[in-house]
Amino acid sequence: MADPVEALTPRNERGRAILCVCIACGILETVAVALRFLARRKMKARFQIDDWLIFASLWPNYSMIVTGSIMVGEGKAGLPTGALTAHQMVVFLKMFYASLITYIWTVTLVRTAILLLYRRIFDVKPFRRVATVLIVLCLVWGVSVCFANIFQCRHVPDAFNSEAISSPDDRCINLQNLYFGTVGTGFALDLIILVLPFQQIWGLRLERRQKYELIAILSLGGLACVASIIRITTLTGLDPNHLSYSVATVYMWSQIEPSAAILCACFVTYRPLFRDLRLGSYFSRKSGISKDESDVSRRYPTNTGGSAEEEGSYPTKKTDSEDRLVERYFVNTTTIKHNDVLYPRDPVWVGP
Repeated sequence: MADPVEALTPRNERGRAILCVCIACGILETVAVALRFLARRKMKARFQIDDWLIFASLWPNYSMIVTGSIMVGEGKAGLPTGALTAHQMVVFLKMFYASLITYIWTVTLVRTAILLLYRRIFDVKPFRRVATVLIVLCLVWGVSVCFANIFQCRHVPDAFNSEAISSPDDRCINLQNLYFGTVGTGFALDLIILVLPFQQIWGLRLERRQKYELIAILSLGGLACVASIIRITTLTGLDPNHLSYSVATVYMWSQIEPSAAILCACFVTYRPLFRDLRLGSYFSRKSGISKDESDVSRRYPTNTGGSAEEEGSYPTKKTDSEDRLVERYFVNTTTIKHNDVLYPRDPVWVGP
């Protein structure tokens, strides 16, 4: 015989969906960052600041997972507002409030890490200046949006009062407008970051097919933009009068978006993990390059009659660092022409 109390309690399917999404995202992003660090360690490269920022972005995202779990377990998120007790409603609003702050700093750290990675790969002064400006904009966005969400009500405790939130007076900012502003401006930044390196890639001394492949790889960041677009569309269904029920879909996509950004930021660093599968040699054969050749030595044969410092000439002898890079990856060393000199940069995965 069924428990009468359990029979009167509505099944929280939407809350279970939130928990499933939180757990899945937490596992995927943890594995993604671990593989990124494994790839850096495998190629015996020093960990850079962008690696540590990606690692740091996990912690506010873990906090978001924890707040989401409490929001469902104790705050009964996903159930109609009328089914919640006063205590459950307060817990729900506090956890939802905290999750907004953790979301903001997760995406801010990820964007900053991606831009720092771009600065490291593309050592061209105009590009580095643009990337620096975007880093500042991302940090300003993070601080300003965090401030707006913390002080969304005239008195901070009112953010935990369902009557104050749904009240037509000006005690609190309209939540829907606040979230539209947060997600909309964030999407604009994501889109700019996504297309930022395309012009630089097109200027590389690579075959056109390889350029398309690099653009396709970096375009994986578009997955985060897609998640952001879907999240924007879900905001139209957010109802302050029934927040505990209507927030479920919004919260799930709020969890998916930063997790997708972390995954995309890590995917482009996985090239060394495929070295033992002989994929590097396969890519080199497709590119017409042996593992003993670099992009510089193949395109600019050794010229013993002049110095690489002379005007109009290029370095003709592989450097020790370039030899090590080619030996480790068996692919072209991506180079960028700047002031008539080709500077070898970090190798980039040019496989399909």
